[in-house]
Amino acid sequence: MKYLFGTGLDKCGTSSMFTLMKNSKLFNTTLSKETFFFNKHYDGNIETFFKLFQNDPNTFNGYSVDITPSYIHSPLALKRISSLPGEKKIIIMFRDPVERGYSHYIHDLTKHISFGERSDNFCKHHNATLEFQLKQNKNKYFPLYAPLVKRALDIFGRSNIHIISLSELIDKP
Repeated sequence: MKYLFGTGLDKCGTSSMFTLMKNSKLFNTTLSKETFFFNKHYDGNIETFFKLFQNDPNTFNGYSVDITPSYIHSPLALKRISSLPGEKKIIIMFRDPVERGYSHYIHDLTKHISFGERSDNFCKHHNATLEFQLKQNKNKYFPLYAPLVKRALDIFGRSNIHIISLSELIDKP
């Protein structure tokens, strides 16, 4: 069996990568992006994982693809993936840090910082300015890439890791 795991930081193009692969017959993608199987839903049963795919990975000839960006943050998830029998390739998606940080801020504004009385999170005095959010969440908006990549390289080896930037994906899909 052959697996391709897509990971990376939020807002780096993993959704675009998933859509490209889902629309190709060369790849057997999961039914939905971000299964969180190896970091949040791991039960030790590989058959549970196989049920998350469009086709059975046992019989699919190409790569079975799970794109869950948060795997990059979890040493345990990476170790669980590395213990799978078969070939494993890892794609790590990155993006220009300033563009990524700003995109993440806009995402948080529209999806997580609610304005209006219909939200339980609503507070008239909530400071949602970019400056305030950066001060409160510096590591969220501008995480260090190097330690994350080093950990993945240590676990999977350089020959099994491919790093792609969002601009590269846009220029050469």
